[in-house]
Amino acid sequence: MDLSDLTIVITSRNRPEKLIRVVNHLETFGFKGKLLIGDASDHNYTYPFEEFLKRSLLNIDYFPQEGMSVVDSHQRLSSMITTKYSLCIADGALVVLDGIKECLKKLEQNEDLVAVSGQTFTYEYKKNKNNFRICHYEMPIIHNSKPLERFKNICNKYRVAMYCVMHTRSWIKIWQGVDEIGISLLAGEIIPTIKLAIEGKITQINSPYLIRELHSKRTCNEAVNLR
Repeated sequence: MDLSDLTIVITSRNRPEKLIRVVNHLETFGFKGKLLIGDASDHNYTYPFEEFLKRSLLNIDYFPQEGMSVVDSHQRLSSMITTKYSLCIADGALVVLDGIKECLKKLEQNEDLVAVSGQTFTYEYKKNKNNFRICHYEMPIIHNSKPLERFKNICNKYRVAMYCVMHTRSWIKIWQGVDEIGISLLAGEIIPTIKLAIEGKITQINSPYLIRELHSKRTCNEAVNLR
């Protein structure tokens, strides 16, 4: 499996060095799928990445979207996906391609699944304190057959299911109508996650598939410190 039927979706803002690192990582490990990037950065921040893209060999569609919200960006990007499967990652994340392949295989073999994740590890490095720590982040596992039970499950133990490998049709569906919600955290993460859980079962494989940089206090609190 060469991942040619997978699109990795990234939204970013004023972090060209993170985008460059993601592309370098995917190139190094021979990613054969598509990369779709919505960049809401100020103009001064887009130039370094645009120059870097001229040398990249990956299949990348890059859209400068100065000042655009995450919700608007995802809604526009979702209409541009042509592959069967999608994976959204943060610009500070790196994927483990072998783990992604296992997620896709699991998804293909089980029609009742809408999304699959793997083991997610987060890291935090505080340069001024010379402190580095690695944590494990628990992704959702929801096997209930009834939509109401899946809704209760994700509400009782919330985890960000939108960072799973999923069918593109599901990715498009969870972003429909969320632009009418005025609260950014609800519209940009919580509501799409709940909609995905209601749509179908979510599971996890026992292999690493994502490495994320800790970027918020809430994520830090949800992660289990391994040191």
